[in-house]
Amino acid sequence: YMLLCTTPPFSAYKGHQADFVPIGVTFNAEDYVEGDATFVYHVTSTAHDLYPKAGPVRGNTIVTIYGTDFLNSTSLHCMFGSKISYATFVTSSEVTCRSPRATSPGPVIVSVSNNYQDYVDVNAGNTRFEFYAEPTVIGVSPSMGSWIGGTNVTVTGTNFLLASETAHCRFYHIELWPENDLWRPPHWLETNATVLQSTELVCESPRPQPKKASFAVEVSFNHQDFTADGVPFTFLEPVKITDIHPKDGEQVGGVHVTITGSGFDGNFSYMNFATDIPTRHNASCFFGSIEVPATIFNRTTILCTAPSHSVGSKNVEVGIYQNNITTARNVSFYYYRTPVVDKVYPPYVSD
Repeated sequence: YMLLCTTPPFSAYKGHQADFVPIGVTFNAEDYVEGDATFVYHVTSTAHDLYPKAGPVRGNTIVTIYGTDFLNSTSLHCMFGSKISYATFVTSSEVTCRSPRATSPGPVIVSVSNNYQDYVDVNAGNTRFEFYAEPTVIGVSPSMGSWIGGTNVTVTGTNFLLASETAHCRFYHIELWPENDLWRPPHWLETNATVLQSTELVCESPRPQPKKASFAVEVSFNHQDFTADGVPFTFLEPVKITDIHPKDGEQVGGVHVTITGSGFDGNFSYMNFATDIPTRHNASCFFGSIEVPATIFNRTTILCTAPSHSVGSKNVEVGIYQNNITTARNVSFYYYRTPVVDKVYPPYVSD
């Protein structure tokens, strides 16, 4: 047999220590029968905040709830909307629970219970947990940048969370042990991201240490659940000019210029993940504001033809297409007027 009773208030309760009271049963409101069972009165819990405040509809996001008077009990549970999940006791002011799978995106009230029955809403229901559709990463631009970091990377995809205050990019690197082809532990670096629209965000590339070439860019909108689409981003040696030859030419242009330095081929390091075939990238030389095609001879030498320009000293830069890197303006090329022959003296040469 089973009886259902509603607990009365424990008016004699004082302080913050749980109180045990015996349980008795009567059928005539006079004769009570007490057994060994007891009931514990405890301070009513409060829940005032949670983190993160969003997660994907697939669930499994670890959510921390902050409050007071949580009990270390096997009956400790969380509720997301109408779906219940187990909670883990951390301290009397902190518990964690995993979000359940949601049927659709949208906000839900989150509640906590010490006894699997009496739930208290987080912030009286004013702070909610947002389930969002699964985001994906489709592309990044540029797809490479200097290993000193600081490249502004535009990430495109789907279902980016516009209201996210915790959007992040993760530059994720996995490599193989060369001697036995076993996976090394993953290595990643994270930077803050700014969501521009539901299909676009911007973040800054980090500075990998040690210098590694091939990474994949993933995104998260709760700093916990990241995408797993493997869109590649390559870190390159910075482009640097050390010398130029010749250092001057006629203003009409046409002189063949050899530029020496480093990083001109981007280490040949856009690695195709499927074939591991390095791809050489196109390059340009900039004489002042004028861009001309360049030929990459090797990683330290670029060849280009000086364009026509006004007389004077012009800064020379080198750019590698797709990696958004140009050199510092540390060398110059001087344009002089094209010489004109007015007279030859002597006008003849004797035999």
